[in-house]
Amino acid sequence: MGTARGPVLQRVVGWCAALAVLTTVIGAAWASPSGAQESGRVQLVNALMGQPVDVYVSGRILVADLAAGDTQDLTPLAGRLLRQVELRRSRTSSVLVGPLGSLTVPEQGYQTWVVHLDASGTPTLTQFTDDRGAVAAGRSRLTVRHVAAAGAVDVAVTAGSPGQVVSSTTGLASGGQFQTDLDAGTVDRMVMVSGATTVLELQPLSLQPGEQLTVYVMGGAGGTALVPISFVTADLVVIPNRVDSGIGAVAGLTGRSMWPSPLVLLSMLGATLLAALAVRRVLDGRDRAGAADRRP
Repeated sequence: MGTARGPVLQRVVGWCAALAVLTTVIGAAWASPSGAQESGRVQLVNALMGQPVDVYVSGRILVADLAAGDTQDLTPLAGRLLRQVELRRSRTSSVLVGPLGSLTVPEQGYQTWVVHLDASGTPTLTQFTDDRGAVAAGRSRLTVRHVAAAGAVDVAVTAGSPGQVVSSTTGLASGGQFQTDLDAGTVDRMVMVSGATTVLELQPLSLQPGEQLTVYVMGGAGGTALVPISFVTADLVVIPNRVDSGIGAVAGLTGRSMWPSPLVLLSMLGATLLAALAVRRVLDGRDRAGAADRRP
């Protein structure tokens, strides 16, 4: 009987190993970072009107010909320490910003690095922290960044009739930002005022649920008008305004759990049980066959 069971035991070991591998793969796929929210993102934005730039690190070019209003993803450099950073006029040796001794690209969190003119008209680099926090259901986020060669401004956002102010701020300086969460829909207008003078007016603005609209206001050098550029981030986490009872998680609050769902666990246990029953049936059949062969 020992001889008969040898190959069967080998199959049992093989099946158990295969099940272990399958379970490990399922668990790893479930808990992998791809199933969770991304850990962060770093973007470089050129907000210099009409001036493309090259980015040099330690004397070597990192980004070439970044046009005004364009962005460069720096996320692949997460965790890297960049030394002797210079921003130059594109295709020249003329340095606009720097050399900066060192800049560290963060490994986590969301940042936007903006090259722009400060209030005096001098090129500079400002690092903004992007708020990617959750918004309530039916809400959206508006972020206004003052990156122009202009003094402080007051910002007002109006919606509804007759142009009710729904959010505002005063004294927003160059290099600063104003942010507000609003009901999704159409905002009648956003106006920037310096003293009694309106320096920029945008109307209308469309805000979609769960989206963030970021408006960069640049220009202003030599008395030129302020000009907006905008980017939309469409994957903010939305907090539901109600939670249904019953089995099931509310998606999008904290990312995917590191453990499989009860349904997946039951499926895995069921597969293991079926495999065990199949092994038992094979062993019983071999035992009966062995006993029949030993009969006189």
